[in-house]
Amino acid sequence: MIVAVIIVRFIYYPQKQSKNYVFTFLAFNTAIYFVMSMLTNAEISIGVGFGLFGIFPLLRYRTNTMPTREMTYLFISIALPVFNSILILNEAWPSLMLANLAILATLNILERGWGFHYEGSQRLTYERIELIRPETYELMLDDLRAHRIGHYAL
Repeated sequence: MIVAVIIVRFIYYPQKQSKNYVFTFLAFNTAIYFVMSMLTNAEISIGVGFGLFGIFPLLRYRTNTMPTREMTYLFISIALPVFNSILILNEAWPSLMLANLAILATLNILERGWGFHYEGSQRLTYERIELIRPETYELMLDDLRAHRIGHYAL
């Protein structure tokens, strides 16, 4: 749970500034960890772990579309408790620490840019059709700014 909170609070949230998926990531992580920790047999745990990964495609295709980045964080929030519970069960403390630190470092480096520039997008329904012309571009931007549409720089 500590690693999941670090990922969500200090890596994901500062970049996205959106609380939309924070609940989902932490709830999945917590629930899956407790399910996995209830299983004492490592062979059963691995089988159940792979079964939990089988839920992933269902979530992708049976629910509202989730952006790719959020799906990646969801996948991590599912995978993290699976391998943590198995490593804790086997008392593989060095591997546990190394795996968690590697995930934290990788996500942190990737979210901080590491030379990559990510572009954001936002779907917008704009009702003032008369302003959607090249000659009224500045008026349209002023109107969008006045109504505080979106959080992206216009």
